[in-house]
Amino acid sequence: MGQHWPDNCRVEQGSDVSSVSPKVMENYASQAFLGSYLYTDWGDVVLPEAEPDPRLARAEPPIAGRFARATADLVTQWWPSAEPPARVCDVGGGTGRFLYEMARRGFGDEDRVLSEPADLFNVWARRMLCGEAFDGWLPTPPRDSERPDFRRVNLADVPKPDSKATVYPVPAEQVPRPAGYFDLVTLLNVVDRVPDPRQVVSAAARLLRQGGLLVIASPLAYESKYTDEANWISDLHELVPTDEWSVIGEHEGVPYEFLYYDRHLTRYYSQVIAATKR
Repeated sequence: MGQHWPDNCRVEQGSDVSSVSPKVMENYASQAFLGSYLYTDWGDVVLPEAEPDPRLARAEPPIAGRFARATADLVTQWWPSAEPPARVCDVGGGTGRFLYEMARRGFGDEDRVLSEPADLFNVWARRMLCGEAFDGWLPTPPRDSERPDFRRVNLADVPKPDSKATVYPVPAEQVPRPAGYFDLVTLLNVVDRVPDPRQVVSAAARLLRQGGLLVIASPLAYESKYTDEANWISDLHELVPTDEWSVIGEHEGVPYEFLYYDRHLTRYYSQVIAATKR
């Protein structure tokens, strides 16, 4: 594992995260929540099978990485051209697992951008995507709701640095690329964790070229502490009006398992739609 942090995997500072729920930012600042998220997204990559978590004998284990792999397969299926998209952006991309899957499929070989305003998640996105050095200790799901556990990973199992990836700690409206720049923009399990889903979709759409593909996924698990009830929706089609978008792909239930802490496993099912910008 190299110790050099490539220049293109830089951090750019943003000043306004108004499109992000303060309560979500509070959760994302928790080491315990981070441990659950990292285990769910990267456990299949960096935690060797020879060292299973003994707690999982007491509960059905989450299938680490399944959501990112399955959604990436859908995007590959729906992409409307024989040539893969050269420029891709994952808005609210967390620790970077979906962008990693895009790279594995040859998507974004000109520019792969991750937008994630939560500081801790940015740190881990840089470690997993960009080769930023760390000591090998990975936060994992806590044994109670307060304290994370840690497991030592083999740094050789951490993905090699992606020379085309750039990580920005900003919301969609502050991604430093011009309007109409990207061929593909994704919003995965984001729109039910922001104050106004339509606002974040509008910001993402600004980044997308005409004819480009927008992919949105969400279990639509709205809570008033994250999203004003007036902004709740019951179907993702409400975010892509037919006068602006053509829906070309949809899936009703991609599972996303999340081990919050010992004995607390939650499974969501995310609706996924893909729409081209008219």
